[in-house]
This record gives sequence, structure tokens and C-alpha cells, in this order.
Amino acid sequence: MKKMFCAITAACLLMSGSSVYAAVPDKVYMENVEVPNAAPVLKDGRVLVPLRTLANSIHASVSWDAKTQTATVRKWSEKVVIPLGKNAAAVKQGDGSTKIKLDVPMQRIHNQMYVPLRLWSEWLGYRLEVKGTTVSFQSPLSPMQLEVLNSGDLADARRMMLDMNSRLHYEHEALSSEHTSEGFSTIFLFPQGVGTRYYVISDNLVSRIELKGGMQIVTWQAHISPGVRPVEELFAQQKFTDATGPLPWKDTTYFYYREGSIVNINTYTAGRLDPDGKLNKLAYKLTQDGEIREQSGTLTLKLPDEVRTDVKK
Repeated sequence: MKKMFCAITAACLLMSGSSVYAAVPDKVYMENVEVPNAAPVLKDGRVLVPLRTLANSIHASVSWDAKTQTATVRKWSEKVVIPLGKNAAAVKQGDGSTKIKLDVPMQRIHNQMYVPLRLWSEWLGYRLEVKGTTVSFQSPLSPMQLEVLNSGDLADARRMMLDMNSRLHYEHEALSSEHTSEGFSTIFLFPQGVGTRYYVISDNLVSRIELKGGMQIVTWQAHISPGVRPVEELFAQQKFTDATGPLPWKDTTYFYYREGSIVNINTYTAGRLDPDGKLNKLAYKLTQDGEIREQSGTLTLKLPDEVRTDVKK
């Protein structure tokens, strides 16, 4: 998911180390809910918040290694490692690691560990607002995005989900995929009527992605072995291995969308995947060097007469 960071002028002043500010914040809100016992402190011109209290508010756990003087925050299959006294933290997921630069190091104050605000926005993409004496962490999504995803047009919601899936969080340790074909192909499967939950089939890996708390979470994965039968048929018949949880819903109709590429040729296919695995293609487009060479039907991210069923007020 793309990182979204927004700060009003007061926040910028506080975080940049300027001595010009209205007042030291005394309240912290996480998505409009006040976090108790989370009063920030001002240190070297930066606002710091209590690590464990903020972690608890997002259902994350914290552990402390006295030997290495390091705090570790765990959420989903990710962990953030924060050394005491150093201007950096590391987000670790599987074999990957991403460094977060901190304005000031984590510090021990009143027998608690405090970290700068930036940690939460860099790791999870929360939008930060500082107004007067209040610090607020808001959803990574803007009000406009939330409106589209919660109650907007079905095709628009699906397009937004696909456009923002570059930053994913995994509930389980991510499975690896194996690329064996000459070209590349990605299949997206949305349950009929649903805009914010879908499956992705890429190479031999199937992933279920859901919108939770303004973030795209991979809640389930499995391997699938393409063979003489189409991969979507194997999906419908639940021919999986290494599944990380309960299998997908059976007897479900899916909106099918596929993007493929090989050298300078790109193909796009939309259709209906029936519960038995039969694919009814409704639209197709082939481009070569960016020019349309073949086209049939109308490529859109919903079935004809499909009605959205997951609207949230």
C-alpha cells in the first residue's frame, strides 16, 4: 500500500525541532479514539509518545531485550526492532528488512520507552495531525478514498484496491512463489458483489487480500500447481497446498480480471468465473508497444448488472 503522510503546519513545526509551537500536546487519539495514559513529551524539540501504550492501541505487542537494549514491536507477521539511543528502527517481514530513520532515538523517560511520532507514520502509513494540544493518528486513507471503498461504485472500489496494493501486510509469514512461464500473468478474483476483498493468483501463489483499518492485509495464502487445466479452474476446485488457514469460500461466483505480458505485448481479460471453474470471458484487449491490436467487449471491473453487497455506512 502507498505511504500517505499528511501533517498540518503545527505538526511540521513540532517534528522539525522548531521552538515555535502553541503548546506541548497532552492527548493522543488513534483513529478518533483517545488513547489513555499516552501523554506525549517534548524532547530536543521533538514530540515523543510512549511506545507500549501506542502499540497496545493498535493491538501490537512489545518485548524488551535488556541485554541488547532493544525493543521489538510485533503486529501480524511483522516486527519493528528499535535500539535504545539510535536514530533508526528496522521493519522486518520474513527475510526482508526496511530501515526507518527517526528524528530522535527511542528514549527511556519515567521508566517508559518513548519513540518519535514518525515511527507510526513510516511503518503503518498513519496520517499525522497535531492540533493545539492534541496528536491524532488517522487512517492511511483519505476521506475521499474511504468513501469510495466503503460505499462507492463497485468498479471504482475495486480499481482503488488494485491501485493501492503495493504496500501489503501479512497476517502469516509470506509464502514464496515460483515463476516458471515465459511471460507474466496476474489474475484478480473478486467475489460477486464485493469491492474490498479479493484473491490474487500470480505464478503458483494464491493470496487473499482484505481491507482492514485502512490497510491491505494478506489474510490467507496457498500454493497452486498450474498444469493441463486452467489455474482458475484449479482455484474453484480448491486444489491448494501449503494453505495458511481455512480454504476460500466454495460455491462462489467471482468477477475475473487478468493482466498478462510477454515482451512488448500486453493482454487484459475480464469475465465471470462460475463456482465449477468455468470461465465466461466478457471483454478482451491486446496491445503491442502501447497500441491496441485486438479488442472486444468493454473492459470494466464489474459484471453486467452486478450489485455491490459490501457497502458500509
